[in-house]
Amino acid sequence: MFHAGTLGYFAQHLALGHISGLQQNAHLNLASSAGTYGYVPAVNYLLGIPRAIASGGVEMDLDRIAVIASVDAGSQQERVTFVMQLGVLSSALEHAIPEQMFVTPENPGEAVSAVKALSKAAAAGQRTYHITPANHDITQSPSRQPDSIGDTGRPGSR
Repeated sequence: MFHAGTLGYFAQHLALGHISGLQQNAHLNLASSAGTYGYVPAVNYLLGIPRAIASGGVEMDLDRIAVIASVDAGSQQERVTFVMQLGVLSSALEHAIPEQMFVTPENPGEAVSAVKALSKAAAAGQRTYHITPANHDITQSPSRQPDSIGDTGRPGSR
């Protein structure tokens, strides 16, 4: 079952990536990739030693998706943009495939991926940051870190 889900992931990745590539005069091919998809139990540890195993859940972690991409008569920036779009697609499929396989009206549920978490945060009005080399020092400055539970971490909130 999980093998079929992984095959479905790659089939959808190739199909949707191909459609996106047609719109941008770009091409892609998957190279050797690695990851896991299966049942993962919850393990309780004491001092680094497993003490008990409890019911876990399904986890899809395909974190080494290698893509070969090119853009016809395009710039390097256009190729980078296309590859970034494929990365977003990869993350979106990490929640879409388990939902397609396991979520039904009789068995409701929800899968999560980085793309879905960011989307839900934006929909809830939470701030998200795009960290770049230009603003890295500002986002990591001690004045932005909460000193206590009641501190919001915003400048001037103390």
